[in-house]
Amino acid sequence: MRRWMLALCVSLLAACDSSNGGGGGAGDDGRCVTQDECSLPTPLFAEGRCVACTETAHCTAERPFCLEGACWGRDCQDDAGCSEEKPICDLGICVACAGNRDCDAGEVCSAAGSCGPCTADGQCDAGQICEGGSCVEMQPLADVVFVVDRSGSMQICAAGGAGEGSCDSDGDGSLDATGASRWGVVRAVLADTSWMAPAQKVGLVVAGVGGDDASCGAPALFVSPGSSPDALAAELLGAAGSETRVVLVTDGPMNCNVDHAMPCTCASEYGCPSADGGAPIAFREEGNLLDGRFCLDADAGVEAVQQLRAGGVRTAVVSVTATDDALAGMGWVAAAGGLVSGHPSGIHLAGDEASLLQAVQDVLSAE
Repeated sequence: MRRWMLALCVSLLAACDSSNGGGGGAGDDGRCVTQDECSLPTPLFAEGRCVACTETAHCTAERPFCLEGACWGRDCQDDAGCSEEKPICDLGICVACAGNRDCDAGEVCSAAGSCGPCTADGQCDAGQICEGGSCVEMQPLADVVFVVDRSGSMQICAAGGAGEGSCDSDGDGSLDATGASRWGVVRAVLADTSWMAPAQKVGLVVAGVGGDDASCGAPALFVSPGSSPDALAAELLGAAGSETRVVLVTDGPMNCNVDHAMPCTCASEYGCPSADGGAPIAFREEGNLLDGRFCLDADAGVEAVQQLRAGGVRTAVVSVTATDDALAGMGWVAAAGGLVSGHPSGIHLAGDEASLLQAVQDVLSAE
């Protein structure tokens, strides 16, 4: 299991939490870091904040005074000085609204201080999008996200032994046996949509399918059938909802941290090359390894899952080895994820298509 797969999933599921109602380019208090972060109606950068003005010349005839970064008018000092039609005193000007909160549901407050329909998502409040001129709550864009290990060891023959195709019988990288590989089992179950509920939206993160590193590889993102490539980011970014679940499918523990400190624990069930060129370091044994990518990095997995859990997203760990022997530290990840199985490790064990399909159904139906 590659350590950054979950980190990637965390970033994809992290909903954008900044307030959009009224713009400004920075947070609600205008705080920013550089001029590039500032935009209308607060386009200027001053003392770490995005502001509307820094001098009177930046203001209009209607609001001629620049005070503390905002242009003020002279019509009122408080709401008592305004009319029923424009009941709010906003920076010295009587307006119908000073923010979306002052408008009817679905409407937005314009820069001129009047309520009306929206024309862009950025005019709506956080968690909303503009549809047909009205701001509506953004629904979770993914109900379940599969994070699937596609590294070299997934070519090893599945525990069930049956199935079509070629697989690696001894972990040496050669496809020397007939039968379904671990990846073949996963692919078959994902292709069988019987586990999907009507209208369920599915996201998929696959590791080990790009780059020059056959063991760790680079991630690729996919979405459910019917989703256009242009909608890829929208399908996963901001997808976190109270019912969103992550299904982590792997055949090994967290690793692939090239910067991992030494000595460390070997994360490969076939042993890890030692830094001194001597005998390989045995699985779960500690030593100075040749490469940090072979090191067990369970802490990173636990931290990533905890971040997801804090956002209301629960995670299940599914082993396609039919045992938890090779998944050192993944029990901690499973416990942190909150979708544990009845097995003492909390990991859902699945060595063939039938058991993997059952594991997926169990995860998706769990309360």
